[in-house]
Amino acid sequence: VLCARDRKSRMYAAIPVPQKGIDDDEYSTRRVLRFLEFLGYRDVLLKSDQEAALGKVLKSAKVHRGEGTKTMSELSPAYDSRSNGFIERAIQNVEGQIRTLKLAFEDRIGAKIGDDACILPWLIEHAGNLLSLFEIGPDGKNPFQRLRGRKMKQQLVEFGESIHFMIPDHKDMGKLTAKWRDGVYLGIRME
Repeated sequence: VLCARDRKSRMYAAIPVPQKGIDDDEYSTRRVLRFLEFLGYRDVLLKSDQEAALGKVLKSAKVHRGEGTKTMSELSPAYDSRSNGFIERAIQNVEGQIRTLKLAFEDRIGAKIGDDACILPWLIEHAGNLLSLFEIGPDGKNPFQRLRGRKMKQQLVEFGESIHFMIPDHKDMGKLTAKWRDGVYLGIRME
């Protein structure tokens, strides 16, 4: 899991990745770029620890960032946990949220899910999104509010819940075609 957090808004990103570093599809890089685009900052400072695999992802993101942007990077001092306190706390929060969601889901279905369960990546991303939408800071705002200036008005249900949903492009369907389907709630796209 690749964890990122914006120091200004305090937005979280919990990104399930196929491997440490850069895979053949550059998935980690693309997801970091997606998070940076969502944040909307032209100039960013990417701070990380001394881990080589993470450094490669951030270097790749720096190269692929669009024109008109400025991307700097900084490594925290080796063996200095206090310099990484902000992200270390974020990682603990994400881990706790993942654990809570996983245990609640397992309790509801009456079975354990393994570390290789196909639902787990969705759960991981949802954990970060929940923290961004509902973790209230000392200013009385959540991270999304700080970033966008408003609360998200999206209705949420419990992760893994059976739902009845309307197909997004239902207007393109025939008049007699069913516009509603049954599904499983796996979270929202913050974009």
